[in-house]
Amino acid sequence: MALQNISELGNELKDFFVQNTSWPELTFDVEDKRRIKEIPSVDTVDSHSIKFVSDNNIIYVPSQYISLAIKIKPFALELKKYTDLFEELKQSNHKNVLADFIKNEGVLTNSDLLHEEDVELLKRMFSSEDSELNFGAKSIINGTTGNYNLRSTSDFFGSVILKIINVPDVSSAKLGSFIYSLTVKPELYEYLETKFSNIRVSPTNNNQQEVLIENGILRRIILDSFLYCLDKFGEQIMLNGYHFKETQLDGREYEGIMLPEYFGRENFIGQFQQLQTDDGLKSSGTNRFVNVPFNVLGNENSYITSQWNSPENGRGLNLSNFNRLLKDISNNTLQIVKENDIYKLIHTNTGKYYNKNIIFFGAPGTGKSHEVKEIVKNVHEVNFRRVTFHPEYDYSSFVGGYKPVSVKDKASGKSDIEYRFESQVFSEMYVEAWKNKNTQYFLIIEEINRGNCAEIFGDIFQLLDRNPDYKVSPSSDLLAYLKEELGENADGIKNDKMIMPANLTLLATMNTSDQSLFPMDSAFKRRWKWEYVPIQNPLDENDNTSDSFGFIIKIDEEKEIRWIDFMVEINKHISQPHIGMDKCLGNYFIQPDEEGNIELKDFIHKVIFYLWNDVFKDEENQIFGKDITYQSFFPVEINGKAELLKILEYLEINIRETQQKTQQLQEQEGTEE
Repeated sequence: MALQNISELGNELKDFFVQNTSWPELTFDVEDKRRIKEIPSVDTVDSHSIKFVSDNNIIYVPSQYISLAIKIKPFALELKKYTDLFEELKQSNHKNVLADFIKNEGVLTNSDLLHEEDVELLKRMFSSEDSELNFGAKSIINGTTGNYNLRSTSDFFGSVILKIINVPDVSSAKLGSFIYSLTVKPELYEYLETKFSNIRVSPTNNNQQEVLIENGILRRIILDSFLYCLDKFGEQIMLNGYHFKETQLDGREYEGIMLPEYFGRENFIGQFQQLQTDDGLKSSGTNRFVNVPFNVLGNENSYITSQWNSPENGRGLNLSNFNRLLKDISNNTLQIVKENDIYKLIHTNTGKYYNKNIIFFGAPGTGKSHEVKEIVKNVHEVNFRRVTFHPEYDYSSFVGGYKPVSVKDKASGKSDIEYRFESQVFSEMYVEAWKNKNTQYFLIIEEINRGNCAEIFGDIFQLLDRNPDYKVSPSSDLLAYLKEELGENADGIKNDKMIMPANLTLLATMNTSDQSLFPMDSAFKRRWKWEYVPIQNPLDENDNTSDSFGFIIKIDEEKEIRWIDFMVEINKHISQPHIGMDKCLGNYFIQPDEEGNIELKDFIHKVIFYLWNDVFKDEENQIFGKDITYQSFFPVEINGKAELLKILEYLEINIRETQQKTQQLQEQEGTEE
């Protein structure tokens, strides 16, 4: 058995795994599951993961481990030759003799198993003295002269493999033994390589475009892309607007799921009462669904259609319509393209708000929070967090800090107080973004100017520059937390420095009428992009889409006015130089009921109070009379209505008769006739 020096191959692979940390999820079909279950201690194989059970321990490993195993296969097979040879030598030599031989302190009783050129390689591989060949893995030999113990060859194999791949998670040890099991079953290893070797692995970088999945078959790329998005965004987003359709397949009943907005009345997914065979998914001898079951809407026997057509034939099930679905659920960042007969799921970072800090500002009620909501409407809820700044909000609330924690001693049963670093929303989002570099995260800050930003951001303030040359030295407490979460010298804490992850966007809202609460200094302001959210005016031809134009203020059972008419006219008085646009009313300053009506009581309590207390109280104005106070509007049904009618008369706002009053007049006219 001739051994090869695999140090060069190992170093090449080690560099590759450092540069490539984005491994797409694989989808296992029925045959894949059957074959993978041949591996010892494998309990079950799901569509995207493998469950191992050993010594009453349960470990789940992701499907991406298959891709890692395929990439390292040439190295693994050569490494297996070393461990196999060691096992043969161990069968005919006492462990102390074999250990002495490895340490250059003895000879074997049957050295005929070794080629002359293999002796040095064998000693270098299994000794702790030379890390060039085993990449620093612990020696297979433990103990002292005359009293040696030998580690199992499978454990040694796994430790070398992990020095190459360097997977820093709790299931990494299982990866080493899993790859060892594949080398024992070369036919299975070959099968998996043939099946999944066309999966594209994208380098971890900040390029604008990356390939997530590749496949030469249209139905497979659509299936894999759907399952990828289902895991990333959830079924509520992926199947938004779905309908069920009772249907049959050669007389066999099943329930179809339609997405009419994208595919019309055609069945996108079929749900069956039990697991299906290939024949069970056929109709008239033609496969109607891809035989890869998945769980959606509570049915684990769900199958995606295989009936994909070209757009030219007018059918709903075509790639163009599926791409419309991808773009809508991913905020226009995902689509499938075809290059040289290969279909590719592409992720493109071209979103308007990618890699920025943005403050949406404007008068109260203009829809700033709605702007933010629109940005994240297709983002999975686990990928964004929302906080509200206020005068008591501080660094420990935003980033984290030491807090007292009650700890109970199991032996004595007594409780004691310990102080621990408790992470908060920013540090948690920072960690998540660095752990998942190909996922976009959003941190939303409502009312950013109602908190003391200088105190809240503290030592992470300069991260807002988003300049890779500007790195921040965190506090010792934060540094320890980041190292524990990300690992020593990971990208997010390399050389004990922090740098803002490119995939974490900060979105904030700010009422310009509240600027005096905690003024922002210019250094803080210039690190944000500012977007003004204007008031929408129906008189402007470009502003005709706001649903606020239909809000109605109900004065009483017979009188009503349009909210937009009141808003436009009162803002003319507020926007005078001595008061300013900051105090104007936005379109959504007050919210109506489900029918679009604003009751008089709500209008007096919110709008009139704001105008009296925050806008006109200390200003000379013609809106409120000289002897009028806010108390003058109560009781609302009598005084409030009377005072409001005076204001409406001054503003020359047309008061409309309600539908009820119009109906009464029509009935009265009919009686008179």
